[in-house]
Amino acid sequence: NYGAQVILESPCSIEFIDNDNGFRLHRGKVVGLIETDKARGFIIRTNHVDVTDFGTKFGVDASNQSVTKVRVFEGDVEVARSSRQDPTKIVRKRLFRGQAVRATAGSDDIEDIDAKTTQFLTAEPRIIHLENTGIKLYEGDKDKRWEVVAIDGRRLDTPLTPVVFWESGLGNAYPNDHTTSQWIGFKHPVEVADQTTYTFRTTIKLPKDFDPSVDRIDLKFMADNQLKVIRVNGQSIDMPPHELQDFSEMAAMTIDRHLIADENIIELDIVNHRIVDNPGPVGLRMEWQIVASRRWPTWAE
Repeated sequence: NYGAQVILESPCSIEFIDNDNGFRLHRGKVVGLIETDKARGFIIRTNHVDVTDFGTKFGVDASNQSVTKVRVFEGDVEVARSSRQDPTKIVRKRLFRGQAVRATAGSDDIEDIDAKTTQFLTAEPRIIHLENTGIKLYEGDKDKRWEVVAIDGRRLDTPLTPVVFWESGLGNAYPNDHTTSQWIGFKHPVEVADQTTYTFRTTIKLPKDFDPSVDRIDLKFMADNQLKVIRVNGQSIDMPPHELQDFSEMAAMTIDRHLIADENIIELDIVNHRIVDNPGPVGLRMEWQIVASRRWPTWAE
């Protein structure tokens, strides 16, 4: 109610206390973001310390039951604890941006530590752009990052390499742009069945620090005529609703399942419909990026 925002990193256990401007952190990690005057004075209590905010972004780590660690990213906080010998005596320490401390069981000290040795999950994602279809290529160039590996489920002995193309039927809302993305595929496909499914495949390598539990891939796409299925490492994922042969805007979706922090095989089944005796082009246009939760280096114990 006061404008305090908190990110909880699982596994985490907290307890709200009546008439207390904050909560007790029994276990886990939290990041507090306090941006309003009403929220100043927000308190996170652990077994060892009380952390009082004065308008800031800060992290509290109570994942180890015998120690609490606090880091300030912006602004300042006060870290306080009672003396074991004299509970009326309060030890206090003010922390500012870039500072971090540790409070351990069996001690009255609030010990300075290197802030660079901390790890917290924060709200700002790290964006890693993947190579969009046709980027840095020109019409007629092969996009060797992709291949067509099957037609109507029949695996090809020699995969086909799609090329960058453009034709007037794709509309003018999103003209090809080699600096962003372009259509790739085949302007004159060989297959002329009423409905022919082409399986496009690419391989992407995600960074070692990619965390499948919280990180994802966001993408936008168009398909001629329609994208029916996406598989990630052989597993199908849910498709968003999108119109057949709608080239007025890109459809958006998220891949947040079946990814690994290594090489991933992405396959897309695109259905091409015959128009009279002309199958028309079959193509794909896609823009995508990794959205990874920003992290700092791990704790150095």
